[in-house]
Amino acid sequence: MKTTKRFCNANAAAPQGTVRAGDETVVQLVPPGDWPQWDEDGREFSQKCDEETFRRLLENFSGEVLVDADHASERGEARDTRAYAWIQALSLDESGALCGAFRWTDIGAEAVSNRRYRFVSVCWACEKVEEPKGRTVKGSNRVRVGPEDWRPVKLVSVALTNTPNIPAKPILNQESAGGASADQPENKETPNMDELKTLLGLAPETPDDEVIAKAVATLKANAEEKANAEADAFAEENKDKVQDAAKLRDAYLRSPELAREIVANFKAPAPALAPAPAKVVCDSTKAQRPDLGRDRPLSEQLRGLSPEEANKRLLENA
Repeated sequence: MKTTKRFCNANAAAPQGTVRAGDETVVQLVPPGDWPQWDEDGREFSQKCDEETFRRLLENFSGEVLVDADHASERGEARDTRAYAWIQALSLDESGALCGAFRWTDIGAEAVSNRRYRFVSVCWACEKVEEPKGRTVKGSNRVRVGPEDWRPVKLVSVALTNTPNIPAKPILNQESAGGASADQPENKETPNMDELKTLLGLAPETPDDEVIAKAVATLKANAEEKANAEADAFAEENKDKVQDAAKLRDAYLRSPELAREIVANFKAPAPALAPAPAKVVCDSTKAQRPDLGRDRPLSEQLRGLSPEEANKRLLENA
């Protein structure tokens, strides 16, 4: 007969940011590995979280699982069963870690959004692993090495807490209200806080809140510098199309999309008119008598002329 126990753990980070009642968020509960725990007498044992464990947890999931605060629902007569969220389903992420789809209640959404609780903790039923590797086998004279192994087999509840134990990866992405998407990729793990302090030039003892504030201020300054550089380049590129390039720059800072759309719809300048032909000037001093065809016979020259013109022509040829 299998020996069973129920263990409560404080482990993975709770979602960061803002959630609302009714939102669903995928939260990593436990990464794969052998995680230590201690019983009431201070004896260490190991919780075996491998592929076999996660397979059994998925198979034994039987509907909504309660999410409380600090395992209040597991405290006997003093228990508090108020729901901060309900786990709708279990799944494995790309790293092989166990995840839960949290549907938040009003008190849970408020507690997480205000950072009252920052981590989650699993409580599960476990079975003792018989004849674990590296331990004494029945009938052998070898001395037991290391703690006992226990395998989780059923998720009992999950708690919001501030006492992390198992180092699970924090989940930063917030699923949209109406359901978690299995196809939506998870955000990458947040940078190590010590590395972030080094990058920002802060002392190792700097509180986390100051580190985050400094990081946000740095990102904001970098974003403003980039926006100003883009606005300057846009105004310079289009300065010949407007009367005041400075106002165009300000408009770009307020709304780059709108500024680009307005400039793109400017009319092209009308083509220049062809120059007027040069005015012809007549110089009367260089005027010449028109050719009247004097090389023709006189009879032909007189044909069609009036009597006056004919007499004049006769006199010219006399």
